[in-house]
Amino acid sequence: MCGIRSFSVAALMLLGILGSGLAQSEIVRWNAVVGVQAEEDSPNLVVGEFFPSPNWFWVEDGKVMFNLDSGEVDIQFKYLSWASNNPSAQSPIGAPLGTYPILRRGRFVCDARGQYGEPVTVSTETFSLDNTGSANYHGQVEVQQICRDYPDQIAFVVTGANSFRYFAFGAGQLVLAAH
Repeated sequence: MCGIRSFSVAALMLLGILGSGLAQSEIVRWNAVVGVQAEEDSPNLVVGEFFPSPNWFWVEDGKVMFNLDSGEVDIQFKYLSWASNNPSAQSPIGAPLGTYPILRRGRFVCDARGQYGEPVTVSTETFSLDNTGSANYHGQVEVQQICRDYPDQIAFVVTGANSFRYFAFGAGQLVLAAH
C-alpha cells in the first residue's frame, strides 16, 4: 500500500512539474496601427513618457504582435504619411515619411496609465521605413514583469529613435494565449 501511495504522490508531482512547463504564454496583438491626429497639448494622449506629435500622420494599415513569454516582436504598417500641411511639417500633406532617413522605434508602454505604479517602457531596436513610409520589423525585447502582470494595460506607439513624440499607435488590442 505504501508503494502505491508513493507512486501516486510521485506521479502527481511529475504532472505538476510538466503541467507548469506546458502553460501557455500570452501574446498582445494590435489589429491596426493608426496615425496621430491630435493637438500637441492633449493630456489624454500622453502615453507614459511619450507625447503625440504636433503634426498629424496617416497610416493605411498595420498590425503589431508582442509575445510576453519570448519577447518576440513583429511590427508592420504601411504608408506612414504626413496628414498635415502646416509650416512645421517637413513635406506637404500626403508625403510618406520614408523619404526621410529618420530611424524609428516601437515602444511598448506597460501599465500605460500608471494604475499599478510608474509606466515602464520596453523599446525595440531602431528600424527604418522604406521609401513608401512602410515598416516590417521583427526582433526581440526584454519583457518586464509589469508587462506580463497586466497585459491589457500595454500601449504601443511608434516614435523617432530618440524622441518622446509619437507618430502612430496600436489600436484594436487583444490579449491571446500563444499556442
